[in-house]
Amino acid sequence: MNLFSARVDTELPCMGRISAAMLQERLYGSPLRRSADLKLLPRLDCADGFSLSVQASEIHSSQPKRRDGPYSHVKCACPSETVPSLMPSTLREDGIPPEQSVYRNVPIEIVHSILNAHGGLRA
Repeated sequence: MNLFSARVDTELPCMGRISAAMLQERLYGSPLRRSADLKLLPRLDCADGFSLSVQASEIHSSQPKRRDGPYSHVKCACPSETVPSLMPSTLREDGIPPEQSVYRNVPIEIVHSILNAHGGLRA
């Protein structure tokens, strides 16, 4: 059997639409992530394959600037596709496509609506 031709089932269960409280819980992070020198959260993967990095802490472009939220604004980066509602928050850099851009102080309501427009989060 060729290992490179083996079919791997990567289908993850879908949590469905995400509530505002669930999003805040994800941004809060695990105790291990909160205790690290640099709080970095895993990428958020949606049911339809869309993904987005969302970060919030005292060093990110988020409000409030602390590790434990709740957050009204967050830093987003590198969406898997262009998202028009993120464009007003773009950190403008010449020659950088939207899929590789950083978006500062994005209102949490926009992130919530983006995630739900893509079917919610995968588990």
